[in-house]
Amino acid sequence: MTYSLDDINIQLFKLSSGDEIISLVYEEPGGVLIGLESPLLLHTKVTAEAHSYAFSDWAPMSKSRGKINLNPSHVISQSEADDEIKERYIRMCLRIREDEMELEDDDHDPLRDEQLEQFSKLVPKKASIH
Repeated sequence: MTYSLDDINIQLFKLSSGDEIISLVYEEPGGVLIGLESPLLLHTKVTAEAHSYAFSDWAPMSKSRGKINLNPSHVISQSEADDEIKERYIRMCLRIREDEMELEDDDHDPLRDEQLEQFSKLVPKKASIH
């Protein structure tokens, strides 16, 4: 099966926080939230001579690295990405996944119970805020 970039729903979002992100958008059941797959933060630099941009991971510490739900009330604007931007986004997502696989292959010791216990003594208890 041959795919076209027109078949891939990659959108640009400007958020109320000021962040500009690019992401593959998928249909979220119920349609209340916007489903994002592998969202990346878009960094732009505009000078008199040129426009340049770069991507970085938008939520690098999230447990579910691939899928994130976005509340549409935080979206100021949304548009489909240009084909050139889509291609660069896809390449960056593939590069990030390759890097993650390499990190998973690295040998690192799992956290021991004693280490977790020692760390939990250093961390203040959560205060309940109602």
